[in-house]
Amino acid sequence: MAKKDDFRPTQKQVDDAISVPKRVTFSGVAWNASEGRTPIWYKLDLKAFDGNGNPLVGIRFMLHWRYPIVEGVDIVKLSYVMFLHDRRVFALDPYPADNKPHRNRSKVDHPDFVDVAIGPHYHLYFESAGEEVALKLDVDIKPDDFFGYWNYFCSALNITYTGNPPLPHQDNSGQLSWEM
Repeated sequence: MAKKDDFRPTQKQVDDAISVPKRVTFSGVAWNASEGRTPIWYKLDLKAFDGNGNPLVGIRFMLHWRYPIVEGVDIVKLSYVMFLHDRRVFALDPYPADNKPHRNRSKVDHPDFVDVAIGPHYHLYFESAGEEVALKLDVDIKPDDFFGYWNYFCSALNITYTGNPPLPHQDNSGQLSWEM
């Protein structure tokens, strides 16, 4: 039986998946707690559709949100991910206090390439590297701006959407609140 990491997309497959117009809808979606993670992360799974409303086979998105660990000291932590047949091909990690170094094992010819990404960064899959590479993220968006990064993610991946993304801490959304 094949493992999910066995899928190695070609650069053309990745480029095509990123550039093809995609649509998501926020009707009927809800945040769910990720089991086994401390602090608790919440995730929102989204399906990708074409302009006619047909599912785009193999493409899906996952948004992650974690409330501040220490209120007033920390900020929310966000992550936006695109998968192609369960292989992460693009991810946006804007958390400025991310001190875990992301060391790139392979060098790629890309203007945002760094040997080690610390702090805000994004990941992009490169066929030549056989993996996603951490790249520096240099944008003028506040690190806890959920909608700002959602719109950046949509712009980078050619996504349009219907409805508004619910926030997990939005009191009137019927979703999760900050109080745990």
